[in-house]
Amino acid sequence: MYKIFLASTSPRRKALIQKLHGSFEVVGLKPQLDESAIRYRDPESYVMNLSYLKARSVAEEAGEGLIFAADTVVVRDGVLLEKPGSLEEARQMLRSLSGRSHEVYTGYTLTDGKRTETDYDVARVSFSALSDGVISMYLAENTYQDKAGAYGIQDVEELFGASVEGDRDTVVGLPVVKVDELLARWREGRAGGKGAPLRTQTLKELPRESLPEERLLRLGAEALGDEELLAIFLRTGRPGQTVVELAGELLYNLQGKYGYEGLGSLKRANFHDYTSLLGIGDSKAARLLAITEIHKRMGKAERRSQKLDSPKKAADYYFDEMSPLDVEEFRVVGLDTKKHVLLEETISRGMVDATLLSPREVFAGVVARKCHSILLYHNHPTGVVAPSREDDGLTRRLVEAGRILNIPVNDHIIIGDGPERYYSYLEQGRLL
Repeated sequence: MYKIFLASTSPRRKALIQKLHGSFEVVGLKPQLDESAIRYRDPESYVMNLSYLKARSVAEEAGEGLIFAADTVVVRDGVLLEKPGSLEEARQMLRSLSGRSHEVYTGYTLTDGKRTETDYDVARVSFSALSDGVISMYLAENTYQDKAGAYGIQDVEELFGASVEGDRDTVVGLPVVKVDELLARWREGRAGGKGAPLRTQTLKELPRESLPEERLLRLGAEALGDEELLAIFLRTGRPGQTVVELAGELLYNLQGKYGYEGLGSLKRANFHDYTSLLGIGDSKAARLLAITEIHKRMGKAERRSQKLDSPKKAADYYFDEMSPLDVEEFRVVGLDTKKHVLLEETISRGMVDATLLSPREVFAGVVARKCHSILLYHNHPTGVVAPSREDDGLTRRLVEAGRILNIPVNDHIIIGDGPERYYSYLEQGRLL
């Protein structure tokens, strides 16, 4: 007997997995995941990604055991119906399903940490016309709250006159027949064929004229779309999806989370954002993070050769580096007589307490490097650049300390990430 770690504490899903053939023990683990990491684009990718994310979230607790995860959604005319947030929302969902058909998708993932199989199944469900009385009768049982589309087929089959085209178990939450076949192949060591996971489609397998690298060499990098450029670094897609399509889905998810179109969201994305998407593992995530860091360093190297002799140039110097930060940092830049950079120091990281920042900390390195003047920087993770009273007080103290040391403060720049990119005390005439 072996163990299957189920990324769910649902008795319903546990009962379904116990219908599978074989001798095993089911251990339920509660998944801890941020579903906002996956943005809805199409139901197939959505349920596969969510099941994959659930499996990853319990991997540490399961150790080297076999992990199974599943996720089910209801889709009506292309609209995703998730778990209702209230009684009234549940009522509206059921009214929208009355007297018509809809689809139920269940995605599932099986993994042991080395191999991963992910797939989905879909069934079509039809309800009779539902009166408000029938809907209220069902809702009074309070069984709708944790169910996509506000219903469980096992609870409403007779009451709603429901019929199912496809595997009924898919609607309940697990396509038992397909999963049973997968588990049998897995036990025999040939999941996906000869012991390997389902093959992904590589760049080399795309039609030659469609290869991003080929198009780049023939037409120039500027001719490629954002997805094609990203695909060159990803290299491989995932089962049933080309690498260019995977790149497009990644950008779509990041835009939903961070609001930037195209490649702009990469500057805010973190390791978890990347690995939350099925088809992107640690190696691909590392390459993507490296791209962002290279971009930052290239921009900074170019700007470092410039004179920081205006508020805009001063803000541009650190904008790409500081605007994505989710914690507050305070930095000082020391300049020579021509306003070129001599020194960069991070004085504080985390919640910057202006009352605890001393002039000694700020000016120690500046004095040692014999800097002629300095620029002060800190960021507001909220994105709003308006200075606080504490910011004003800190600026006054450091400007006065600079006068005493004969090392003037040229500006204090607050970096944000909203409509106003930065705030300059000099530009606002407040550097007294």
